[in-house]
Amino acid sequence: MKQVHKKWLGKSSGPKACAGGLVVILAVLGSFNVQAASCPEPSQIEYRNQSGTAIYTSKDGLWRGENPEDNTDYSDNIGFHSVAINSDSKYVACSYEGTGTFSAVRLSLRWNAGRAIAPAGSGWQNNNCRAQYASECRFD
Repeated sequence: MKQVHKKWLGKSSGPKACAGGLVVILAVLGSFNVQAASCPEPSQIEYRNQSGTAIYTSKDGLWRGENPEDNTDYSDNIGFHSVAINSDSKYVACSYEGTGTFSAVRLSLRWNAGRAIAPAGSGWQNNNCRAQYASECRFD
């Protein structure tokens, strides 16, 4: 297991946030091969504007999301909202929401562990988990 993955495992999420409605196009980056993982905490999300497109990445570089429709930086005032495992169990999408109407961010991660992603814990329904903290929505 890579050192960066070990460092990432113990992270939790920030405060509960209000609903938002930003449409985000998912992007994938890197591979991921750990067990009992969770979404990055909001403080681990970085923003950059690339030719008018908002690009969001986790500080460890494993998670990525973008929004070509809005280049506003929402990363400073969002909290964890939910996580979904794609129906083919090949990637995970983490949603974060803030207090503004469109203040939301979604990050995704391609799962290259050689097996399907599976929910871990009791907070999951139909491959979706909604909680105050990312650590409450762990996955394998």
